[in-house]
Amino acid sequence: MKIPLISAMARRIFPAKPLQTGPLYLAPPGAGIFVNEEIAMRFSAVWACVRIVSEPIGTIPWKYYQITDNGSREVTDDAIHQLLKVRPNPEMSPITFKVLMMMCTMLWGNGYAEIERRGVLGVPRALWPIHPSRVKVKRNTAGRVVYIVKESVGPDTVLPQANMFHIKGPGPDGLTGYSVVQLARESISLGLATEQHGATFFGNGAVPGFVLKTPNKFKVDEHEQFKKLWNDEFKGSTKSHKMAVLYGGMEPHMIGIPPEDSQYLETRKFQVLEIARWFRVPPHKLADLQRSTFNNIEHQSIEFVTDSLLPWVIRMEQEADYKLIPPKDTGSFFTRMKLEALQRGDSKTQHKNFAIGRQWGYYSVNDIRGMLDLNKLPGDTGDQYLVPGNMITADQVGKEPLSGQPGSNGNGNGKSNNNDDDTVKDSYRMVFREAAARMATKEVKAASRAAKKFKDDQKGFQKWVDNFYGIQQANFSEVMATPVMALVHAVGIEDGCLSDVLGTVLEVSASVYADKNSNQLMHSYTEGKVDELMRIWSDRELAELADGLLDKTMNLILVRVATKRKDDDEYQS
Repeated sequence: MKIPLISAMARRIFPAKPLQTGPLYLAPPGAGIFVNEEIAMRFSAVWACVRIVSEPIGTIPWKYYQITDNGSREVTDDAIHQLLKVRPNPEMSPITFKVLMMMCTMLWGNGYAEIERRGVLGVPRALWPIHPSRVKVKRNTAGRVVYIVKESVGPDTVLPQANMFHIKGPGPDGLTGYSVVQLARESISLGLATEQHGATFFGNGAVPGFVLKTPNKFKVDEHEQFKKLWNDEFKGSTKSHKMAVLYGGMEPHMIGIPPEDSQYLETRKFQVLEIARWFRVPPHKLADLQRSTFNNIEHQSIEFVTDSLLPWVIRMEQEADYKLIPPKDTGSFFTRMKLEALQRGDSKTQHKNFAIGRQWGYYSVNDIRGMLDLNKLPGDTGDQYLVPGNMITADQVGKEPLSGQPGSNGNGNGKSNNNDDDTVKDSYRMVFREAAARMATKEVKAASRAAKKFKDDQKGFQKWVDNFYGIQQANFSEVMATPVMALVHAVGIEDGCLSDVLGTVLEVSASVYADKNSNQLMHSYTEGKVDELMRIWSDRELAELADGLLDKTMNLILVRVATKRKDDDEYQS
């Protein structure tokens, strides 16, 4: 009987028997618990890491683009678009396919899917996942990479490299990736052993192992009968703490190690951190918040995207670009997974980005509505782009003399034209204030929480203030450096001397900010007026400092412009 094509391909997702393969499976781990990829998922930290990475990637839209003279456009009438965004195969949705591929890759180090094509090397029409235990990668006699797939029925199938969609992790030869489970089997085995130890401990009534010593001798049947009676009476968590009566000179002697002596809880906590390290997942994603604070949790979440998700996303994009796009279209088409979709659950940040894009002219109303899956506005009103009224182009800043230059007002009398200066400053004032507003928001929230936490502990609050503003001072220099350098680049005056001076200005401004606000906060704490200070503190507080930093930066740029032009005139003369 001939097996239908779909049935034959679909059944490859089931693992081959026996499952355990590879050199690291030959000997049991030191903790004594055998580990393979299936058993590893019983450890909660492993299961959590796999889901934490695979499921967000599964939710990211995967789009197909064509490069045009004006940039690129999404292609929605092509077979590749159908595979990536609609249906990879008749049995799976895109999220199911991507999650499955990532789970296999994270556990086995490799995710495989056969590319079903129209013709020998025609247009792809389906992607069929294959369980990693069924696939071996090797070179044939001609030196070409081939994939040998173990079938459930019949002989093995040999697939050329062009027909295997292969996502691989870091590996020794570029052909396959290492299995994290095999590399981390000692860590995983220890975690499972610790968990099993706890289950056994509480299953035995939360009493460590002990023996009953007696001067009398038991017959074999008496010994077995007594042991059975004892276990029936006292074994199990529901029977713990019951009173036992010993007779015949019996004495209990403990032989086990109490959990506190074996550092049971500490070991379980460390194993969670250890597994997070193996899978490159931030500990706070596994509900381990010991090293997370209000100040760093946002950056940790950003690092999760850039360090944990982005490398896998790029691997998938590059494999799709090479294997799915026909050779004749290579260089003219590409695929892209839209990481911006991860902001869907954070509507505040998403709409804030839309507002900035709309304000600065790189988003239209219809662009934003399209990203929100809304219909376009009628007519062409939704396709218009805004330009801030106080903006000028960067090349005009470089060409037109600024204040302090001969002819800066157009009449050659050497007087300053303040309108030019104000235009440049106003065009960047919003950028400076936006950066300062982010600092102020974090500061108010953190100070309010600390004031409640250390309500009756002035020394503790003082220690927190010193630590917090030490970090904030460094953050201020880092955050405000972005708008400062943006203004410098826009004007087109860049040299080492100016950068050094601006760096010093940033450090001084950060020091003034930290000293001023830390003193105000401690003074309000001693008077019990922290809430009142928090109401006073707002974006306006740091906005004044931002405006002052803008003025200093602009003045330094004007001085440097004047000096440079004077040097150029002297050189030409």
